[in-house]
Formats: sequence, C-alpha cells, structure tokens
Amino acid sequence: GFIGSQSTSRPSLKIKLNHTDKKCQIDGLTNLTFNNNKQDKSLVSQFMGYALFNAADSPAPRCAYAEVTVNGTSLGIYSHVETVRKPFLKRVFGNDNGTLYGGPYVDFYPGWEGSFEHKSGKDNRGRKKIKQLTKVLESEDGNTEQAIGELVDLDSFYTFWAMEGLFGLWDGYSGNKNNFFILIRIPTNSTFYLGEQIRDLMVANLMS
Repeated sequence: GFIGSQSTSRPSLKIKLNHTDKKCQIDGLTNLTFNNNKQDKSLVSQFMGYALFNAADSPAPRCAYAEVTVNGTSLGIYSHVETVRKPFLKRVFGNDNGTLYGGPYVDFYPGWEGSFEHKSGKDNRGRKKIKQLTKVLESEDGNTEQAIGELVDLDSFYTFWAMEGLFGLWDGYSGNKNNFFILIRIPTNSTFYLGEQIRDLMVANLMS
C-alpha cells in the first residue's frame, strides 16, 4: 500500500527470501507479502475479495492469514497475499511467458507508457504494446472495441471491471487508475488485467 497503509509500528512487509542467498525459497516462492490491513479493522476485505475474484475466474492472488513476529515481538495478524511475480503467473496461466507491469496511478494515455512499473519479461516489447493500445484508445474509429479486442482479452477485462465495480474498489484501476497489474502474454500478445491490492472492499457501497 501507499500513504493509507503506512505505519511505523506495524508496517506492511515484503520479504525477498533470495536477497542474499539466491537459492533460498519456500515451495518455489522467493517473495512473501504481508499486508497490515490498516484500512480494514475487520481483516476480511483482502481475504474475501481475492477469494471472490478467483471464484469469478478473474486472475488474482491467493490470500491467507498469518501472525507476524519480528525479533520475538508479535505484530499481530496480517493478510498473507500471494506476490504477483513469476510463480503466480505459472500457477494461473501455466507458464510465466509475457511481460508483467504494475500500475501505480497510471493509465493508457499518450506519453505515459514509461510510468508502468516493469516487473518481469521483455520490457521493450511490452512498452510497444502499451503504446499500441494507447493509440487505439485515442482513435475515433467506430470499431474501437473490436480494435481493443485484438490487444486485450476483453472477456477477462470485463470480468475484472465488473468485480471492481461490484465491490466498490475506489482505489483500483476502474476507480483511481491504481493498484493493478497488466500482463502482456506471449505468443498471443493479449493483455490481461490482474487485481493487486484490495484494502477497502465494499467501502463505497457502505458509504452510499
């Protein structure tokens, strides 16, 4: 998370197991993510949200709970969220082919392609596809949706879009151009949207 999830006493944690020992891993995983749920006192938003995204066949991390202890001091219960990296891609898509980007406050606008955060895969190929999709979105051609469908897996996107709307995820891609991943797959070159951080499930619905 960003400002809303920051805490000096109980921070969210990203652990890179192979930082010093390149062979270090747990069941094939080299990265662990523990979210502090600062914006969700119930602790259920991420667990339930990711479960429902996956139930809808919208690719998203798995989530569990973990008690985090640092230097003998318990920091309490955290959401243990599957890190979106190559092991996640292999589990969901059967391989890790393609280029993965994170989306922090970014969208497909002219000149913005450099703002997507490269995570894995061939960056040059990925940036070209982002520019290509941006150009299509800027087009006033009457067949825009068809042209987008040649670059984006629309069935996957519509499901992702609907789930964000259903849960009122104001800080996701649809609501705030934030907290999402895109995967440009090889060899299809189709773009998939992947959910990232679910912190405020149903908040918008409860406030309306």
